[in-house]
Amino acid sequence: MVTRASQPSVLSGSSIDPKDSLVIVSCYPDGLCDPSIPAWLANRGFDLGPAGFVRGCVRDVTCALNQAVRVFLASPKTWLLYVERDLQVGPICDPLLSAAEDLACVQYDVGIPGAWSHPLAFHTGMWRARRGVLEAIAPPWFLPEYSPDGTEVATCCCGHFARKATAAGFSIARAGQAGHRPKGTSHASPRWLAVVGA
Repeated sequence: MVTRASQPSVLSGSSIDPKDSLVIVSCYPDGLCDPSIPAWLANRGFDLGPAGFVRGCVRDVTCALNQAVRVFLASPKTWLLYVERDLQVGPICDPLLSAAEDLACVQYDVGIPGAWSHPLAFHTGMWRARRGVLEAIAPPWFLPEYSPDGTEVATCCCGHFARKATAAGFSIARAGQAGHRPKGTSHASPRWLAVVGA
């Protein structure tokens, strides 16, 4: 499944190159992730060694995403692929790798009704971006937005990023799908394994 935003792409050649990618798996607090993640990455040719793979262990989601972009921009890689530890990935994620848009994410159950209802909805369980996109957007890349009185989250940090990207002229796609670990599943269950990277 690919859902595309209705604006032209600023960058060309957006199919991701696994050998020119930095993969960051957010696996707070214990370095564990669903075993489907490293298996899928290895089967698609991503480098799971220290030059191509980073294990993120920051608790706050917004800080983890901003740190991932900062770490990526300090690398020589052209592509960032970010994955949350609790997604179940497989062949239905493959469209993410060939989407023509500047930014792409897989669709998964975020646990909020209507979270995907807007055509430009972008959520960060698993997403990829080209270096030029992230260099063109000023930090903080991700930031939650609150109601005027600060008592409610008006928009998740993902929405802030998507708005900044589209305002800069970049295109967004939903490409592929992933499963999402149900709340309450033990991270120590046999379905979890230590991530192989740094």
